Amino acid sequence: MKKNKLVLFVMGVMAFAGLQAQSVKEGRDDLYKQKYKSAQAVFEKLIAANPNDLDAIYWLGQTYIAKKDIAAAKALYEKTLAANGNAPLILVGMGHVELYDQSKVNDARQRFETALTMTANKKKGNDPQILNAIGLANYDAKYGDLNYAIERLKEAVDRNSKDPDIYLNLGNAYRKAFPGQAGGDAYQAYQNAIKLDSKFAIAHYRTAKLFETQRNWIVWLEHMNNAVEADPTFAPAYYDLYYYFLGNSNFDRAEEYAQKYIANADPDVNNKYFACQTMWGKKDYDGAINCTKSMIAEGTQKGEKINPKAYKLLADSYVSKGDTAGGKEYIDQYFANQNPDDVIPEDYNLKTTIYLAIPGQEQAAFNAILEGAKLDTSLENKLKTLDKGADVFKKAGNRCMAAALFYEAYKLNPAPNQRDVFDP
Repeated sequence: MKKNKLVLFVMGVMAFAGLQAQSVKEGRDDLYKQKYKSAQAVFEKLIAANPNDLDAIYWLGQTYIAKKDIAAAKALYEKTLAANGNAPLILVGMGHVELYDQSKVNDARQRFETALTMTANKKKGNDPQILNAIGLANYDAKYGDLNYAIERLKEAVDRNSKDPDIYLNLGNAYRKAFPGQAGGDAYQAYQNAIKLDSKFAIAHYRTAKLFETQRNWIVWLEHMNNAVEADPTFAPAYYDLYYYFLGNSNFDRAEEYAQKYIANADPDVNNKYFACQTMWGKKDYDGAINCTKSMIAEGTQKGEKINPKAYKLLADSYVSKGDTAGGKEYIDQYFANQNPDDVIPEDYNLKTTIYLAIPGQEQAAFNAILEGAKLDTSLENKLKTLDKGADVFKKAGNRCMAAALFYEAYKLNPAPNQRDVFDP
């Protein structure tokens, strides 16, 4: 009798542990689907039930990082380490946070190595879970060491070749470390993840993103469709498919995918942006302006954070309808609210266009062109940005600033010719 009770007790504990693990997995799945509110709710619920659930604490911190709330992740990990300094996974999480601060890079590395030392098995080597978390931290954070990430993730594969998440992170690390050069390695890593779990939608999605950089849209579409076939609730793929069809002026298909995204994403006032942008795509600029202003007003009333791209859409809509100076208020709000790491060269082009339409703002327009050129990753694009800006100033009759921009291009050009000197 006692034996039966013991068996039932053990089975109950195992079942509870299984539910806990499943719940963490549920939160991680939400995180991969960019459902940050849902993921946060899952992990907070687990921590409320068990304040010492270190896995849930680690993943709650990762959710904060994904939301770009580094301060919240730091506070969470610091609080946990103050109560439990011997938590290897939390040490790695804290190292992840520190990799967003260039002055803390060495501190982060020490935390990673300490976590490995604490969990190493004399016979089997380093813990694959810790290796995987270290790899994730280093490819994700601004000041991470990508070669170190790849090294640790390859070691994690050697220790546990049955975990698709490790292959996913390895593919991401290859893709970021060698843009345009290591597509084969990244592709193979993603395919290895898919072989282990064909329903692992994010691996299909990341494979598609490889072909996006190559502008191979046929193969891109195949893999993006594979992602939603693997998991019909995978919202990020619907998001990208919306933009693909919007860019091809197929507004009906774009709207179809916008609705699928909204149905599978977290509720958010910013989801109304799809309708506003589709109006912009149809050249209904007044409709886009009214729609976006209404969305911003609703979000402000509800206390929800507005995605900065809404302000950029307003600025572009004003320019497109011929009221270029009317876009200044909104392009300024865009730059004031957007994360500097998420600004792209085209944003500065839009700012230049708007500022040149306003008397007395020529210097600000000039500076915007220089900032946009800095963001371009290739020399060819830098030169194009500077030359385009110079042409704009020439047409505006400001030959002095045109000459200054041509000179900036001349200094960057590794093979200038005599004509370049006389272009202004």
